[in-house]
Amino acid sequence: MNPAAPSFPAPSPRRSAIGLDTGQRGRIGPADLQALTHATLQDDLEAARALCMRLKGQGVPVRTLLADLVTPVARHLGDLWGGDACDFVHVTIATSLLRRLVLEIAPPPDSDAPADPDALRVMLVPVPGSQHTLGLLVLSRYFQLAGWAVWSTPCATLAEVRDQAGQVWFDAVGFSIGSSLHAPVLADAISAVRASSVNPDVRLIVGGPALLDDDTLGQSAGADGAALDAEGAVRIARVLVDKVRGNALAAS
Repeated sequence: MNPAAPSFPAPSPRRSAIGLDTGQRGRIGPADLQALTHATLQDDLEAARALCMRLKGQGVPVRTLLADLVTPVARHLGDLWGGDACDFVHVTIATSLLRRLVLEIAPPPDSDAPADPDALRVMLVPVPGSQHTLGLLVLSRYFQLAGWAVWSTPCATLAEVRDQAGQVWFDAVGFSIGSSLHAPVLADAISAVRASSVNPDVRLIVGGPALLDDDTLGQSAGADGAALDAEGAVRIARVLVDKVRGNALAAS
C-alpha cells in the first residue's frame, strides 16, 4: 500500500537570485500542494491531472503550475526521502508521475514546426555525473515558453557537453547542480564549455538544489550568473545575453 502524504510544510516566500519574491505568485495554496503530494504518492495521475486542470481553469498560468506547484512538491518528495518518511520506491514512482504531469500540462514544442532562426539557444544539462531529470524538464519548459530553442539531456557526460558546445551555437549554457560535492566537476565543465564553445561570448548560468544551501557555488565555479528557480534562470540568462549583444553593438 502506498503511504499517505505527510503534511506539506506551509510555504514561505523564496527570493530568487534576481530578487523576485516567488512566494507571492499565482493562486496556489498549501491545500493544493498537499493534494498533489498525496496524488503522486498514491500514483494517482487522474487526481493530479484534475487538480492542474482546476487550477488552470481558475486562471493559473502554466509557468505558475510548474514553479509553484510541481517544483515545491518535487522538493518535498526529496525531503520525505531524506527524512526517511518515504522509501526510495515510492518517491521514484511519485517523481515519475510528476514528470508525466509536466509533459501533459506543458507539452514539448511541435518537432515538425519550423525552427525560429532568431530564437535564442540554450543548452541545459546537469553537472556531469549527476541526474536531475524532473528539474531539467521543468527548466526546459520554462525556457521554451519564453521562446528559447532548447537542447537538453538528463545524463550528459563532460565530453558530450564540450562537443555539443563546440558544434552548435548556444547563447547560454545552464548547469543544474544537486550537491556541493559536485562543485569541482561544475568548475571543470564551465571551463570546458568556455574553451570549446563556437560562441566566444557564451553565457554560463548555474541553478539547482545545491544553491539553496550555498548560493555562491556558481560564482566560485566561474559562472556568469546563478538562479534559485526556473523563472530566475530564464530572466538572468536573457539579461546576460542582452548585455553581450548590447556590448557588441556598441563596439561596432
